[in-house]
Amino acid sequence: MAIQKTILQFTGKAGGMIGYRRGGKYCMRAAPTRVKQTAATKTASRLFGAASAAGRYIREAVIPALDIPYDTTVVNRLNALLYKAAIDRPSWKDLSSLEGFSFSQYTRLQKVLGAQPVVRRDFHGNLLVTVASPGKVLKRPPQATHLAIKAIALNAARDRQAAASEPFLVSLAYPQQEAVLTVPYAAKDAAAVIVEVIFVTEENGVYYPIRNRRYYAAEVIAAVEAVAPKNKRTAGRPGMKKLHNVPPAEAGRKSRYPPG
Repeated sequence: MAIQKTILQFTGKAGGMIGYRRGGKYCMRAAPTRVKQTAATKTASRLFGAASAAGRYIREAVIPALDIPYDTTVVNRLNALLYKAAIDRPSWKDLSSLEGFSFSQYTRLQKVLGAQPVVRRDFHGNLLVTVASPGKVLKRPPQATHLAIKAIALNAARDRQAAASEPFLVSLAYPQQEAVLTVPYAAKDAAAVIVEVIFVTEENGVYYPIRNRRYYAAEVIAAVEAVAPKNKRTAGRPGMKKLHNVPPAEAGRKSRYPPG
């Protein structure tokens, strides 16, 4: 890989070179020569292309909903995770492949929160994320006064826009016993649930996020399955069948006495 330092920078193929952008820099590499592909290399290429496309859908849905700074390694790490899942099992496209994936390479969620968040659905299908003892953090910057927690849910197979809860602000001096975050969601949709934590400091009633990569995290904590729709009951009494095209006199119980 070479970095373009000329005035005119390009992306795409030019002669025997290919220009592309990576991490805000314009790079360049030699174009590959023609190689005869085997059945195995064709399968690997197809799976990698599918994994890369799925990773792009996920990034386009999640990144705008995150408040932490963008991690440039997410592209390669997410594609590698999905590609490995595509090779290991045929059902790799279900959202359970994302469990444990971190959108920050520097800090894992379990290194900040003392308890693992728990996810459940309410009666309407919305996602409820409960964090027990959110103020008992394992590490914190000295100037932090509060911890901001947010839950995000997505189903990239249906929509490229993630749903998010309102940020829950926890005072580190007077912490609550638990924090419950509600993500508006449809019961018919599966979801990959992400929990994001950021330390903030309060100055004159204004909250400022602490931009230290050692003290923020965003991680997929669970994959929640869709709720199967319930069968609707038909109108009328249970066990009764409607009689169609039968005259009213014949629809009821037959008389024991013949007509005179």
